[in-house]
Amino acid sequence: MKRNELIIVILIIILITQFFVVMKVSAAEFITTQRTSTSFNKQHPQFQVVGTKIYYVWEEFDRECKCEQIWTGEMNIDGTGWIATKRTTGGYLKWNPQRQVVGSKIYYVWSEGDGTYLQIWTGEMNIDGTGWMATKRTTDPSYKYNPQLQVVGSKIYYVWVMYPPSIVAGEIWTAEMNIDGTGWIATERTGTVVEGTEPQFQVVGSKIYYVWDEETHPIPFQIWTGEMNIDGTGWMATRRTTSPYDKFFPQLQVVGSKIYYVWQEPEVMEIWTAEMNIDGTGWIATRRIAGAESFLPQLQVVGSKIYYVWIEFASHQIWTAEINIDGTGWIATRRTTSLGYKHNPQLQVVGNKIYYVWTEGDGTGYSQIWTGEMSLETPTIGIKDEDILKKIVEVLTKLIQLHNQLIEILSR
Repeated sequence: MKRNELIIVILIIILITQFFVVMKVSAAEFITTQRTSTSFNKQHPQFQVVGTKIYYVWEEFDRECKCEQIWTGEMNIDGTGWIATKRTTGGYLKWNPQRQVVGSKIYYVWSEGDGTYLQIWTGEMNIDGTGWMATKRTTDPSYKYNPQLQVVGSKIYYVWVMYPPSIVAGEIWTAEMNIDGTGWIATERTGTVVEGTEPQFQVVGSKIYYVWDEETHPIPFQIWTGEMNIDGTGWMATRRTTSPYDKFFPQLQVVGSKIYYVWQEPEVMEIWTAEMNIDGTGWIATRRIAGAESFLPQLQVVGSKIYYVWIEFASHQIWTAEINIDGTGWIATRRTTSLGYKHNPQLQVVGNKIYYVWTEGDGTGYSQIWTGEMSLETPTIGIKDEDILKKIVEVLTKLIQLHNQLIEILSR
């Protein structure tokens, strides 16, 4: 091969390489899959990645009892081997199940009707799907919603909101029991002078940290945080926000000496994030999304990044975002374009992947379970349009330079 021809080949290879760099930057790898297709509504999916498996739970409408039942699912982490199983059969509504996988067991909590009120139920089964057991934990005449759980050592800790039948306001309740199902103890934490909803919590060392939205009429719902010792003593609650707009669905994660938060403010169509020191000082809140009806945000802190997912109500689409842990570099990206209404997105970062689950309308009046995944190695996570254009301009500039070099070579 002549010297000039060799140079031309090399330059062509460079051009092709630059083209694929642009394509890699501009094409998001968000892979979505519909997992169910039966003619029943599914709601409130939750999941956890453990090793080479992903475990799921949700409630699903049952025509026999005309109520929701608890279903679980599992699949391999590569997306193969999906299996879904109905776990409950009683004639009362089951609502908002949560789960945690620990060792060879999966532990659950949900709200379940008793014919008049809603009670707290817990469940467990072996990780291979055998040995399902469900137990009613409360019996008092009240409505209990949005239970959460966390297993720590030999204990399981819970939180939920309870509405007495004659009082509009809700109360935050916590509970604990031994991992073998003995020693159940439930305690009221806030009282009926407020309306507290959507509690979340995390156990860290000898402390338990909480967040919830709370209304003290006529003041709109505000973000409140709480903490107590793991033995149930030392409860403290603090209001963190004061703006005249409702705030809903707060989430939190404790990492080192900081606590990170996210919530929605639907009246002004905003998503807010916040952080504070673990001792309760240094509260900083920041508006991240404005002008779009964004709902049900979730977060996970991983290393030097925080990852988010939420639903944009107007377009019914999944959005994700990432930010540096110091609060800089916020980037948000729409991830879906399908027409189905989407709800209750969840995420978990494992290794170099982010896994997702949500429900989505199938066009026939039913909501189905969908899963998604995305590689953290993909440069497109949250990449902005202006960054793509900047890269394209850089490549075009190189193309012009290479074109001029080719002309020069060919003219020799």
